[in-house]
Amino acid sequence: MTGAVTPPGFSPVSGPNTVTVSGVAATSITYMGLTPGSIGLYQADFVVPKVDAGDHPLVITISGQASNNPLIAISN
Repeated sequence: MTGAVTPPGFSPVSGPNTVTVSGVAATSITYMGLTPGSIGLYQADFVVPKVDAGDHPLVITISGQASNNPLIAISN
């Protein structure tokens, strides 16, 4: 195994970041960065915008680089 465990505490990304669900911006992003105690795992903590129930494309953008559009399941 390569890499090292992320130290305790927050290690936020340093660039500007956004989260959208079906093109609707998240109303609040409370944390975006490395997951403490893991190797190479990032987490995004955000408030899901108001969208209908179902599967929706999720796009996380950090410093202009967008994710590959995974789906997020929303239930109301």
